[in-house]
Amino acid sequence: MSEAAPRNLGRHVAAASLFMIGLRMSFRMIGVVSTLILVRLLAPTDFGIVGLAMAVASGLDLLTEASLGMALIRLPEMTRAHLDTAFTFQILRGLLIGLVLVSTAGLAASWMNEPRVGPIMWVLAATAVVQGFENIGMVEFRRNLQFSRIFEQRLYAKLFGMSVTMPIAAAFRSYWALVLGTVAIRVFVVAFSYYRHPFRPRLSLACWRELFNFSKWFVLSNMMWVLDSYTATFLFSRIGGPRAVGLLQVSYQIASIPASEIAAPIREPMYSGYARVLGDVARLRKQFVDGFSVLILVIGPMSAGIALTADLVTPIALGPQWADAAPLIRLCAIYAFLDAIGHYPINLFVVLNRQRFFVLTFALIFSIRLPLLVWAGVSWGMEAGIMVLAASGALGAFIWMRSAMPLVELGLRELLVPVWRTLVSTGAMVVLLAVFADLHAGSAPFGALFVRMILIALCGAALQIGIQAALWRLAGAPDGPETQLVSMARQLLKRALATRLRAPAA
Repeated sequence: MSEAAPRNLGRHVAAASLFMIGLRMSFRMIGVVSTLILVRLLAPTDFGIVGLAMAVASGLDLLTEASLGMALIRLPEMTRAHLDTAFTFQILRGLLIGLVLVSTAGLAASWMNEPRVGPIMWVLAATAVVQGFENIGMVEFRRNLQFSRIFEQRLYAKLFGMSVTMPIAAAFRSYWALVLGTVAIRVFVVAFSYYRHPFRPRLSLACWRELFNFSKWFVLSNMMWVLDSYTATFLFSRIGGPRAVGLLQVSYQIASIPASEIAAPIREPMYSGYARVLGDVARLRKQFVDGFSVLILVIGPMSAGIALTADLVTPIALGPQWADAAPLIRLCAIYAFLDAIGHYPINLFVVLNRQRFFVLTFALIFSIRLPLLVWAGVSWGMEAGIMVLAASGALGAFIWMRSAMPLVELGLRELLVPVWRTLVSTGAMVVLLAVFADLHAGSAPFGALFVRMILIALCGAALQIGIQAALWRLAGAPDGPETQLVSMARQLLKRALATRLRAPAA
């Protein structure tokens, strides 16, 4: 294999990662604007009602997820029979989710003491059936690292959903705006998939054994994912009602911006990159270490900044009726960061077909987290429950990373060398801001709070970047995450300049 091949693959993975990060950041910009408007039109209870119904629907979606897309990506050769089989399973899954949602709507509404949940679940049931008909051919774009096509589909869908949600919320001040916006997004995704990809699927089960053999372990792991992801929502709904759920979900949405908009989107291209170098441990190891170091460099300082400024973020972004969200945002930022580290190695287990070990490890972590969460939540409330999530997130991150390292013959020193500068510079930033900056909102007017927030954000960024750059230079500017980000920035600048120079000729 030529030396250019690893570099070309690395560039493809990096470009695909940038597309996915760009996609999620675009989503977040739209989502932030949408949320900032909606939290002033709707109450926490409205978000909580929809959140409860969505938790049931999302739990069923996750429970029945067999990750057939990942199975297709991993295949040495993907045929029409594989795609048709996956499409048929997809339809059956949508029908099953719809049937369960309709049949359990009354029970769920009764258990949550919220009758308005039932009708929302009926609408989500019909949406699940429609969603099952999405064109399976779209997986080809992921397989070939053409994530710009995925970007296009999801971005347009998000914009369409926003165009439905906002007018309804403004006109009726009803939680139905959130429901119908979700429906609009999912229907648009299905319709656009047929416009964007020429493949026209048929019904078939010809390759069901081959696909199920890869995906069977996901069924077991997804059972734990459901309980792990939604226990807090259902627990706090019983303790504090829909308002508590609304506070939790909006707090987590803001606090998890770095983890959900940067850490999550790089997993798809990283998985596709891993799949292309199966059998080459050295290249797998390099991709793993490079991705991890960039992950820590980008989301570490951002998560720390959100946790530090939670008291300022809440009145600026959410308004007075969300005042109780400040401590939740702080705790959720810590939890989301630790959880992102724990999720990072999961694709390695999947691509190496170590799902059995993955499921057993997940079961160990889950068996510790679940009873502690229930005990803390029931005994001391929501904040204590999130503290348990954060502590178990730290334990999970340690277990996942230590379990993954032998798979690529990776030593602890090799993993930590590229990230120690980030950890030191971020820690220094936190200490300096905590000592010298006024991080409390008090009774200051909105304008003063906004200016203070901007100044603190700029100072924090300057401190972290300056300290990290100094440490990098003192270390001799070694190859690491700083090098990768500088290289990416140069490439983006060159492309922007080239586009600008070509513009007059066009």
